[in-house]
Amino acid sequence: MAIVPVMGWLGVPLMTAKPTGLFINTLSMLSATLKNIRHGKLDVRFGLPILIVTRLFLRLVHTPGSSYLVALSLSFSCSSCFTQAR
Repeated sequence: MAIVPVMGWLGVPLMTAKPTGLFINTLSMLSATLKNIRHGKLDVRFGLPILIVTRLFLRLVHTPGSSYLVALSLSFSCSSCFTQAR
């Protein structure tokens, strides 16, 4: 969360720090997702239908702000997959 400002304070240009921060966050999210799948904390059977229906709906309703809606729906779908540890 503080990667981009810290890189800015260290003298990294903003146009370099932003994509680098996004890349680091993507790797972090991917590793956390894989770890949660391995430990059985991610219920893919629950979230997958939500993800598919949302993607199909947003493909039918193509608006200028649909990329924002896709990102919002993906984040909701991914967060709804997490269940409590058994």
